[in-house]
Amino acid sequence: MIFIKEVKEQENMCGIVGYIGNRQAAPILLDGLAKLEYRGYDSAGLAVYNDGKIDMIKSKGRLKVLSELTHDGATLPGTMGIGHTRWATHGSPSDVNAHPHFNADKSIVVVHNGIIENYLKLKKKLKKRGYEFVSETDTEIIAHLLDYYYQGNPLQAITKIMHRMEGSYALGIIFKDHPNELYAVRKDSPLIVGHTDGGNIIASDVPAVLRYTREVYFIENEEIVRMTEASMEFFNVDEEPIGLITDKSEYDNLVNKQKEELSKKYEKQTVIKSPTNVRLEKEVTLLPLNTLDSQSVLETVAEKANFQVSAYKISINEEQFVVEDANVVTNTLLELMVHYTGVEDIQKIMDIENEITPLTEAGSQYIGAKLLEPVKVETEYANLDGILSREETRRMVLYRQTQPQKTVLFNEDSSLWDIATENGLTEEELHLLNPQINGLSWNELLGMELDVTPLNPMIIVETEKEKVEITELPYDVEYIDDSTLPKGETVIEQEGQNGQSLKRLNIVYENGVQSSLSVVEDSQLSEPVKQIVKRGTKVISGVGSGNWIWPTTTRSVTCGYLCYSGHYAIDIQAYIGQPVYAADGGVVISAGYSNGYGNNILIDHKNGYYTRYAHLNSLNVSAGDSVQGGQTIGEAGNTGNSTGPHLHFEIRPNTGSQPSYAPNPLDFY
Repeated sequence: MIFIKEVKEQENMCGIVGYIGNRQAAPILLDGLAKLEYRGYDSAGLAVYNDGKIDMIKSKGRLKVLSELTHDGATLPGTMGIGHTRWATHGSPSDVNAHPHFNADKSIVVVHNGIIENYLKLKKKLKKRGYEFVSETDTEIIAHLLDYYYQGNPLQAITKIMHRMEGSYALGIIFKDHPNELYAVRKDSPLIVGHTDGGNIIASDVPAVLRYTREVYFIENEEIVRMTEASMEFFNVDEEPIGLITDKSEYDNLVNKQKEELSKKYEKQTVIKSPTNVRLEKEVTLLPLNTLDSQSVLETVAEKANFQVSAYKISINEEQFVVEDANVVTNTLLELMVHYTGVEDIQKIMDIENEITPLTEAGSQYIGAKLLEPVKVETEYANLDGILSREETRRMVLYRQTQPQKTVLFNEDSSLWDIATENGLTEEELHLLNPQINGLSWNELLGMELDVTPLNPMIIVETEKEKVEITELPYDVEYIDDSTLPKGETVIEQEGQNGQSLKRLNIVYENGVQSSLSVVEDSQLSEPVKQIVKRGTKVISGVGSGNWIWPTTTRSVTCGYLCYSGHYAIDIQAYIGQPVYAADGGVVISAGYSNGYGNNILIDHKNGYYTRYAHLNSLNVSAGDSVQGGQTIGEAGNTGNSTGPHLHFEIRPNTGSQPSYAPNPLDFY
């Protein structure tokens, strides 16, 4: 009986034949390849296990070249081998690019039909680990990848490469140290197995085996077959054996019952798929030696069957995980982008109809945001225990783990700011990790367990910010002496005006950390305007210039302005006999003793200001004297209401009295 199933036609039409049994393999391989010549090819090759080694011969051109080289297979002894006719995809037609392909020590040999889409990426990694390549094909990486993962268990090595290769493939594989086993593997490329008299055979299509058997099975997708001379064993991509049963109704009843039970437990509106680790045939004409009987298979189904549900496989770089809701991934990524920018900025960035207007004033704005790693979403069926819940999905995206690694209890002494700060987070990050707290009051937060695991996104969010800095350029001041103006008097002839410069920066961040900064514009908006000031040089006796001179040689102020109520002056540290100077030119109004002030001098500077010098030890001027700024007018002392030697110094507007609005003398210096 020949079971023929519908198989999607492949663009790559390479041919594969493999044999293990009690007959010489090479003639069977050549005969099978000849039946596949209709598929087209540019080169051919054989690999046969014999006496502890694998012999290989291959050549460019027609199959007859290979037949001539081997005398129709007679010169290649051995009862297990694989053959191939190649139609070039990666690499030009040549002897070296022809299949089969070895690993480095020729202990593993492979034939391949299909295309490995990520072979360049895998090749790069293998080269970093010291592997060398002799061909231009994508197939050679399979041999080296098997070598990399092989630790004595062929099935284990095969399943590992199946999890890492992307694309389509049908494979025939021989391991030198497993001389009694031939492996066949299929993913999206057709491959059949058949039982012959005294052996087993694999091929790309039925015509290759019709001479030897009518017992043919199409290998299911992502399935592995281990063959010996007398047996076949089927495995899925997780190394789980695939049993065979003969009564489908018993299986259907069992599966339906299991589905009903699962539907009660699995509260999702989704499809529950029958187990994939059980393969059904209407009539079993080929039974592996180690195949379980029907009852045993049914018992295994009830116990270990991997019922699956519709789900989504998420791929980010080399990391993959399966989720029940792909929208959670999208929403979480959007949350991250908002976290690193802001809601308004993201809205502007994503508004494709309106371009972001460049800044014309000082400030900053986000102008771009993107994910640096590609995110791939594929629908697939998955085992229930391998699907991440919505919350687990969110956590996986945010910090590469499904469970919080550190939590804190919100108690009566807590605040969100304190919890965030104590755990190396910002308050915004705390809200991102704990969306359930948004909008809650302090009372509502009491007793809640908060996740404070450090943020470690499995994807890099790149944000781009425009920043404009406007700098004032100070104007210069030019002074022009004017002999018609009194000394100390100034007149602004031309007002000064600061200029401005603009610097526009482009700043790039990766997950909130600055990664680059560049200056995209550095220009001067306006030139400074020089201020021109006329400065008087005419000296008028008895008239102040407005250039205030410190009234003694020491500058330590022991009692400042209003250091006590009514003290509209400053007290300057001094010793008895220390010279006291006129703070500016003027006329002495009074010079003598008065209660409180002791010996004191009052000067009218004829410009709206008076100064007083009190507690003096002696006086060098009298009322009516004209004085110049810096002239010695007396000596410091301790007379009047004084707690020790010092100079009491006042500056008064318009009168020598003591008004409440008298200024602080320090404001004049």
